[in-house]
Amino acid sequence: MATSAPAHFAPDATVMVVDGDAGRRRQVADWLRSAGFSVLLAGDGKEALASLSRTPVQLVISSIQMPHVDGLELLRALQAVRPRPPAIMVAAGQSDIDHIYCRSAKALGAAWTAAWPIQRPDLMEKVQALLA
Repeated sequence: MATSAPAHFAPDATVMVVDGDAGRRRQVADWLRSAGFSVLLAGDGKEALASLSRTPVQLVISSIQMPHVDGLELLRALQAVRPRPPAIMVAAGQSDIDHIYCRSAKALGAAWTAAWPIQRPDLMEKVQALLA
């Protein structure tokens, strides 16, 4: 009889973190690595798409507002990726425009949306639920 991994850990899961802010990218990557995940980093959606064409991932965590290819364009492009990884999209803050970005991301298929400042326990709970 096969055994499954506990819900709090997804073996061999690779998560891509996409954010134009190197500090936030590094912070989220550190959280994920400390939980046992492999992490790929990208500074914008264009870099993320190039990386995804070479390396499959099980989850994408992305900022919405970025240069070159923003998070919404990245979400649209993810629709063609097979298997399609779920995406967590994060807005820059709590303004009205950030709420609009989050609604747009949900409409494009984001599994979860949030806004900075995001709390580690909240993010890790969503990551683990999506990868369980």
